[in-house]
Amino acid sequence: MADVDISARNVSVGSNSNFHQGNNYHGSVTIHGTNAVSNVYYVPDLLSRYFTARHKELEKIDRIYHTSNYKSPTRCVLYGMPGLGKTQLALKYANLVVEKQEIPYVFWMSAASVDKVTSGFSELYDLVRLGGHAGVLPSEKCTLARAWLEDSGSETRRSWLLVLDNADKDIVRNLKEILPRSNGNGRILITTRTEHVARSLAFAFNEEHHHIFLEPFGVDNAVNLFLCAAGSSHDQVSSDELEAVQGIVKSIGSLPLAVNQAASYTKNSPSDFKRVLETYQSEQVGKILDLDDGMSLYEEKSPIAAFTPALSQLEQCPPGTKDLLRIMAFLDPESISIDILITGFSKIVDPEADANPSSGRVRWRKLKQKIGFHPESKPAKQTAEDTATDDLRHARELLRDSIGLPNALKYLQHSSLVTRKGGSGAKTLWIHDLVSLLLQKKLMNESERRRWLQHAIRITCNALHDIGSVRSSECWAEFETFVGHVDVLRRHAEAQGAESMELLSAAHRIAQYFYYLGRYNEAIALHEQVLCQQRHYLGADHEMTLTSMQDLASAFYILGRLEEAEKLQIQVLGAYERVSRPKHHNKIHNMDKLALTYLAKQQWKAAEKLQLQAFTIGQETLVPDSTLMLRITADLAYTYAKTGRLEEAEKLQLHALEMGQRVLPAGDPDLLWIMRRLATTYRGLKQWQKAEQLDLQALETEKRTMGTEHPQTLRCMHELACIYYASKRWEEAERLGIQTLELERRVFRTEHLDTTMSLNSLAFIYEVTGRLDEGYVLWKMLFEGIQTPWDLIIHIRKRLLLI
Repeated sequence: MADVDISARNVSVGSNSNFHQGNNYHGSVTIHGTNAVSNVYYVPDLLSRYFTARHKELEKIDRIYHTSNYKSPTRCVLYGMPGLGKTQLALKYANLVVEKQEIPYVFWMSAASVDKVTSGFSELYDLVRLGGHAGVLPSEKCTLARAWLEDSGSETRRSWLLVLDNADKDIVRNLKEILPRSNGNGRILITTRTEHVARSLAFAFNEEHHHIFLEPFGVDNAVNLFLCAAGSSHDQVSSDELEAVQGIVKSIGSLPLAVNQAASYTKNSPSDFKRVLETYQSEQVGKILDLDDGMSLYEEKSPIAAFTPALSQLEQCPPGTKDLLRIMAFLDPESISIDILITGFSKIVDPEADANPSSGRVRWRKLKQKIGFHPESKPAKQTAEDTATDDLRHARELLRDSIGLPNALKYLQHSSLVTRKGGSGAKTLWIHDLVSLLLQKKLMNESERRRWLQHAIRITCNALHDIGSVRSSECWAEFETFVGHVDVLRRHAEAQGAESMELLSAAHRIAQYFYYLGRYNEAIALHEQVLCQQRHYLGADHEMTLTSMQDLASAFYILGRLEEAEKLQIQVLGAYERVSRPKHHNKIHNMDKLALTYLAKQQWKAAEKLQLQAFTIGQETLVPDSTLMLRITADLAYTYAKTGRLEEAEKLQLHALEMGQRVLPAGDPDLLWIMRRLATTYRGLKQWQKAEQLDLQALETEKRTMGTEHPQTLRCMHELACIYYASKRWEEAERLGIQTLELERRVFRTEHLDTTMSLNSLAFIYEVTGRLDEGYVLWKMLFEGIQTPWDLIIHIRKRLLLI
């Protein structure tokens, strides 16, 4: 095994550096025929260099994992109030495991939300290099990663440690479903705040696992932490100074997070320990704010007392530092991107800052200010735009300052208000969620919180809308960085009863991202929430509402929920008729979508009638080579092909393909759609070579841009298998059909429309090749109520959708 440089604070990175937030070591080994890795140590570089004490807790955790004998992975849940150091204790244990090299796999992930856990399992999948190909859906990666953790191995049992940090009560049910259920050689370490969540997560598969309550430091341990973090020691302080330090830690309740912050403040303050004690014992610091978040008096007082001095020093930082913190307080505290802030602020228009200083308007304004000129008329009422410009001006200038910004971030780090994820120079910040809450309560009153929440929404939405098309796979990584922020902002807005059309639009865009990524269930859940709000605030017939209804219907359609899709599409069509927009392009688009739903339900006449209407209106109102017109043309041709009018279909599709190749880029989804529609027509014309060539070209592009297990790729695989089947290339058809079916069963449910088509194709292959009994064994496992091979054939044919 290659050399690995390991310390309690950091685990060195091997050649792979895809995950800059953590530290990995990769060694090569083959598992199940794929190029997997023999060692992975993925732990974020967030362990404090001043970590101290907690020896008993570390020994207890280690003893639990070495003495327990469960059939499922051993669970240990750490719980206690915010700021006790649960995350730091988990980090320390993970680093000790890596240092000892007693197990080969150590993984760390946030458990603050379902999205974060899903993302964490996706990273785990990538880290161990499962599957042997790129582009697997995140939800599928989650399933495969869990299966890998559950597999004990054929020769030696696979050992691993999985740390899930900051589990919340809202994720308990999902976490119980996601976590691995077998392989007693695995270790799961979870941190959470409440005993209820801890007990719930510690009970798994009728077995009571372990939960540990983390208590605050004693005074002696708190003093040791304070002196270490302040750059001092017992040998360097007098008895009077030691007494002052004891007074400081007692005044903040010995809470580790608060002690560490107080030490940072002391280290960067010119005052001695006694003067610092006076500051911490002052009425200003000791005042208890009403946090109204279910926190005890102790939980409330300690962090406020600790962070008040640091916050009071913000005025000495570069202008705009405090305002940046106000914005960060409303974002996802686990992943605050400096790039997002820079982009979002850059879209704020500031006439004064952006104007040419030598312009006549600016010079006249400055002259009036100099001579004290005040017009008799009352000044115009300040608008929300003016307020935002005034509030954000200094922060905007700070983000442009190549010297001031690093200095501001340096102070925030030294004050323990923020942490850079990935070390110095990294562009992602982490804020303890308790600090985030205190920033909201300490830096802002109620009216200011409402105002600064709107600023945070505006900046985030500015940056989000700066990303390219949600349909482009090249932009998906950027969209993923906004998922947590939009979710957190929506929760803040809901708690304040705030309305924001910008945020509603951003949530809609995230839902679209889920759709194009193939995360259809997440898309449906978010679309339904957005649609409910749009109907309430905008009305049922508003353009944004109708667009959301169309998008939700598309997600229903793709999952085979045709009745729900049809219902929404008919409602949208009726709305366009009511508001007198008979030739609106969105109405034409919806008509085409509804026609496809009719086609999937085998309502041929209704489908063709509606598509002819859409095509006719499109010819009158749309540009001939517009994307929508090309799509409508291809879909009408597809309907012709399904109803046996193959020559007409070919003519239309060739025209659409020629136009599309001229105006669309090579990998454009609509161009691929047209190619696949034409391939279907060639299949009907028994021109196998042309059909195969088009499908292979489309499949190669979709695998590269969307991923092997994206639903669109799976459909293309099925269509190619159908070509092999129709041309009696049974072996190729069976091989590709089984591969497609296996993927579809994981991505979709068994009864999904696409899965049904693949099952139907394979059933006929087994029938015509005389292998019905062989296929029957598989189908009996998939369907209930099938007792004989002929029951299988009847079952499949009842749900037959023509290939």
